[in-house]
Amino acid sequence: MFTLDDKSTGDLRVSSLSCRDLSPLWLTAQAVPTATLLPCVLTLPAGWRLTGVTAERGSATYRFGNDRGSANHITNRVCDACRRRRWHHRRKLSMPVSRTLFAIRRHHGVAALMLVLAACGHKAATTDAPPPPPSDVAADNIAVVDSGMVESGPSLSGSLNAERSAQLRTQVAGAILSLPLEEGASVSRGQVVAVIDSTALAEAARSARSQQVSANLAADVAKRNYERSQTLHAAGAIADRDLETAHSQSVAAEAAVADAKSRVATADRQLANTVIRAPFDGVVSARPASVGDVLQSGNPILTIVDPSDLQFEGSVSPDFLGKIKPGTPVAFSVNANPGHTFLGHVARINPTVDSVTRQVRLYVTVPNHDHTLAAGLFAQGRVSTASVHGLVIPTNALDTKTQGAMVRRVQGGKVDTVSVTLGLRDDLTERVQVTSGLARGDTVLVGAALTTPAGAAVRVTHADH
Repeated sequence: MFTLDDKSTGDLRVSSLSCRDLSPLWLTAQAVPTATLLPCVLTLPAGWRLTGVTAERGSATYRFGNDRGSANHITNRVCDACRRRRWHHRRKLSMPVSRTLFAIRRHHGVAALMLVLAACGHKAATTDAPPPPPSDVAADNIAVVDSGMVESGPSLSGSLNAERSAQLRTQVAGAILSLPLEEGASVSRGQVVAVIDSTALAEAARSARSQQVSANLAADVAKRNYERSQTLHAAGAIADRDLETAHSQSVAAEAAVADAKSRVATADRQLANTVIRAPFDGVVSARPASVGDVLQSGNPILTIVDPSDLQFEGSVSPDFLGKIKPGTPVAFSVNANPGHTFLGHVARINPTVDSVTRQVRLYVTVPNHDHTLAAGLFAQGRVSTASVHGLVIPTNALDTKTQGAMVRRVQGGKVDTVSVTLGLRDDLTERVQVTSGLARGDTVLVGAALTTPAGAAVRVTHADH
């Protein structure tokens, strides 16, 4: 006999299914609630089991099976009291029972009992309302948990300068005859970059060479006179004074020769200074002069820099000196190339603390062989004093409105709130390490999508859709 009972929860329940021949060993199966059905608890005798549930609009069908293949001992009648009774849900959802049907079927040697609870009358508005559509979340507002390197350390900011830079100035006065290079032009070491008028210097060089020739002839004559004086003095033909005079003239002539050689060398050097050459491979960064300008000695002509090696100069607190050594890696970024991180290494550390800022100056060598960076850019970075490899998420995936570290994870198309444990935080790349709470491949919401409530259904959309 089947009986119906109204429990304290107000749910419509099938409280018991009694049997004449089977021992009363009861099993309980909880039916899955649906939007159109009230939950039911069904208690079955030993040997019977729930084999399936089919939910349809307004009704549910529960299938039971008995491996013994017989169901003749099941009574298919309902007591009159149950048939006359009307049931009301505590939430004021009217659910009068119109009828209870029982059927016994045999299929492939397995007996099945089908229980159909059908509802009639007016249906509640909440049971007819369809589930809300999923919320659209842009692909930019999600992130996938992945493994990577997270680094931390003191921040560093400053300017990028060329390690090698030369401002070429004239060493002689004169007009510029040739200046073929413009700003941005590449030069090689030893390449001619400017030519100064050398007319006057060339004449001075020729005059110096003529004086050198005269000095050499005078030196030869003085030398021969001294040698003859020595022979005559040995024969007693001249006095000692004459010998000394001849010797003095010979020495003076030799000195005149040396002076003439020096004048020639100076003139040649001045003449060579009219041709200006590049001191190293680099790029012209400034050209303050033009062809035809008459310059004095020391006036600038060109500035050449070597962009293949830059130097990042910045200051840090002296508290980190124990963790920073030459060779410590430095990661930084520049506004001219957003989203890209550049790497360098500490080359030198200033041994003194700045008296005004109370900071220590660092000099970081930055390779720039592809010329991606330029001297003069402002850079912001971090000296890597600690690093770890693990799961990472963007920092904007953390829900800052909650106590503790919380993220919104998307699983099965729905949003749930997950508590996570954080490790190192990388302020430069805006990432943080997650030590527990998430797994690699999990999808989390970031940015504006964090306002999506827990339990809401979401759907990822792309810009082209």
